[in-house]
Amino acid sequence: MIDLKDVLTILGLAFAVGGALLGGFKWIITRVEARHTEAVTLTETRHKEAMGHITQVHARVNEVKDEYVKRSELDRDFKALETRLESTEKAISDHAAQTNHRLDRMLMLLGKLISSNKPEHLDYD
Repeated sequence: MIDLKDVLTILGLAFAVGGALLGGFKWIITRVEARHTEAVTLTETRHKEAMGHITQVHARVNEVKDEYVKRSELDRDFKALETRLESTEKAISDHAAQTNHRLDRMLMLLGKLISSNKPEHLDYD
């Protein structure tokens, strides 16, 4: 028959193996939880960084949108500027022609005045 000593030895071995198994599982679970905590912390940090970059991108997009001019509006404004420039050039040209005409008339009248009041000591003939 089985002695009490053998039963106690078997129970002791069972408790030792069970304790070792429980200790091993506890160690593994602790390691997994530590890795999980590190992963969560790293994920949160990267998420905050990404959100910071996304916020910067949104700010830049809004800035560009506010400063952006549509191509059709830009072309329209350039055509208006070209039209104004052409009308200004035409006005300057017309004004220059009128000024030249007045100067020609003044020189012609001055020439007639000089030739009609020519002093005798300045005879060029």
